[in-house]
Amino acid sequence: MGNFMSNFLATIMPTVSAPKGKTSLKEKFMWIFIVCAIYVILGSIPLIGLAEGVYTQFELLQILTASSIGTILTLGIIPIIDASILLQILLGMKFISIDVSTSQGKAQLGALQKVLAIFFALAFSLVFVVTGILSPAQGIPQVFLFIQIFMGAILVIFLDEIITKWGFGSGISWFILLGVAQEAIYRGFNIFEVVGLNLGDVVKYIGNLVAGNIGEIDLLFPIIFTLVIFAVVNFAQLLRVEVPLSYNQFASGHSWKLKFIYTSNIPVIFASIIIAEMGLVFNTIANHSTDIIQQIFSGLHWFVSIPPSFITHALSGTASTTMYMQSFSHILLYVVLSAMMALLWLEMTAASTPSGVASQIHKAGMSIGGFRRDPRIIEARLTNYIPYLAAMGGAFVGLLAAFANLTGAYGGGTGILLAVMIVFQLYEYLIHQHAEEFLPLLRKKF
Repeated sequence: MGNFMSNFLATIMPTVSAPKGKTSLKEKFMWIFIVCAIYVILGSIPLIGLAEGVYTQFELLQILTASSIGTILTLGIIPIIDASILLQILLGMKFISIDVSTSQGKAQLGALQKVLAIFFALAFSLVFVVTGILSPAQGIPQVFLFIQIFMGAILVIFLDEIITKWGFGSGISWFILLGVAQEAIYRGFNIFEVVGLNLGDVVKYIGNLVAGNIGEIDLLFPIIFTLVIFAVVNFAQLLRVEVPLSYNQFASGHSWKLKFIYTSNIPVIFASIIIAEMGLVFNTIANHSTDIIQQIFSGLHWFVSIPPSFITHALSGTASTTMYMQSFSHILLYVVLSAMMALLWLEMTAASTPSGVASQIHKAGMSIGGFRRDPRIIEARLTNYIPYLAAMGGAFVGLLAAFANLTGAYGGGTGILLAVMIVFQLYEYLIHQHAEEFLPLLRKKF
């Protein structure tokens, strides 16, 4: 896409104005709170004219995309995520050329992403209505549902932009974190038992203790393993692999640090969505087939499914051989797919490849000790690190996600991983960008 088209889109696309001066940390938190409150309210407003239905088969997808199917937030952040992924692919493969180091380039990139997000919002709104995933009540035209879903997606696009410009982090991160937190509260600490909502596990356990029943310790397994996963991921976030370098060919003792979880949470997001969609497809085909075809796709659905209450059966010694086999296949699928997605994502993001990192090191005036200052030499050395690091990091987060799924951790394996990584990234942002405001607040509190 030429510069003319990018400039044109940046000019005509409606946008949220950025603050003219520096925004204080207190103001940023205020805007984040307002937007998140609006998001929660939108997620509780059902679509008008929607026929009654149960959408439990989309539970994993709803966590990953901060959506609430059947409400104004039916699409959640799906259009924004897909637009971001497509844009990253186009940039990585050099199909479009935008200099994001300039304010004009950032405006062009933002406008293009918004156009793509609106396109995906339109496409997915049509898919949800036309395919019958969401059906209108008798006498209600399909277009009425379509308009509500589409307008809800447009609202989310602008809410995301408000947080990006007036808060900190991205709206996507906050919305996912909000969804995982809501599920953790509902599943663990809900004190109201109403239709469609059970008492929280911790509340049930306390009630059992009061009644003199101390045998149902398995009610605490989800929260225990959620905390375990939280601790392990935070530890893994701190791990670094150091590439020894020298500065200007003379001063040694320098290094370039590469994160162990090199591609962050992107691989496990892709893997989880693929596995969830595979399960839906296999189950749908099995339910509409007979004889050998039904058996084949029922077996495939079993292969990608999570054995129910596995951790309870495993710890009590009542897990069957079939459950262990299904658990092993679930872990294997997550590990292999996550590693593959990590390598694929590495190829699509130019800045993270060995050549991209070598260019950054070269511009910083650093080189490999004992060699002349040449980015090709640096790239050759990094090739021995980065691809293997990406694959190992992807496999590791896949293993953690699968383990969390098997233990019933709140938010699901991928959800809790996303939440932990997002919290860690937001913490790093606060420390680096607002240390002068953030640290005094902590001193006052503690």
